[in-house]
Amino acid sequence: MTPLKCKPNWWTSVALLICLMVVLAGCTKAPTKPAHYIFVPDVSASIDPTARRQAFEAIAVFVNRINRGDTLTIIPITGDAAGEAQGQVLRLRVPTNREPYDQDLKRFQAVVRDRLVELEAQAEQKPGDRTDILGTLRLVNEEITTYEKGDVIFVAILSDFIQDSRDLDFDTDSRLSSDTGAQALALQECRSEEYHLRIPVSLGHIRSKDWAKLSRQRRHAIEEFWTTCMSSSGGRAHFVTDGLAAFNGN
Repeated sequence: MTPLKCKPNWWTSVALLICLMVVLAGCTKAPTKPAHYIFVPDVSASIDPTARRQAFEAIAVFVNRINRGDTLTIIPITGDAAGEAQGQVLRLRVPTNREPYDQDLKRFQAVVRDRLVELEAQAEQKPGDRTDILGTLRLVNEEITTYEKGDVIFVAILSDFIQDSRDLDFDTDSRLSSDTGAQALALQECRSEEYHLRIPVSLGHIRSKDWAKLSRQRRHAIEEFWTTCMSSSGGRAHFVTDGLAAFNGN
């Protein structure tokens, strides 16, 4: 796998998340076993357009470093995962037959870039008023169940992590005024098997107008909700934040 250098001007949570996935993939992946990479970018109206564009650009950069036979799946977070997201899910596999001068890889990378441009254009034209992250997790779980047991899987969610569905609004829900309330809410909402990913999940913040309005306590409670939700099912989640200079130059 080609090393990815994380230069200082890339020290954002999204870029660092991508760098982290590259490093982890290089350390843990069996050389003869293809890996599955699932990216879950938030395309709702609350996300800053520049931040959304940077997230797609980071995914495109990451694709340049995955190996032949690996798969790439992009499941966008919309306002209604069951009704809106399924038709926008992108599934691609890196070619296995090598061509002279890596023309097969270059063609694959161009296809990914074109599809990402299409997804971004769709988000700009019809940004969702709501954000159904929990519903999107169900789609991620469905995707994972199609893989073989023992496959190497990486999941990265790029969002402001503010659930805003018909029955749950993280902006105003009183249970998210404290960490203990957030933990109890997560155990209640994530008890169903359809949310149980059972694998490590990387969570990368991207800038949004709604996140900036929240109190520091509510922000922390929201992060506590998601880490509790993931860990309650035997999985593990970690938020990637600014400052991972250790990956610079690796």
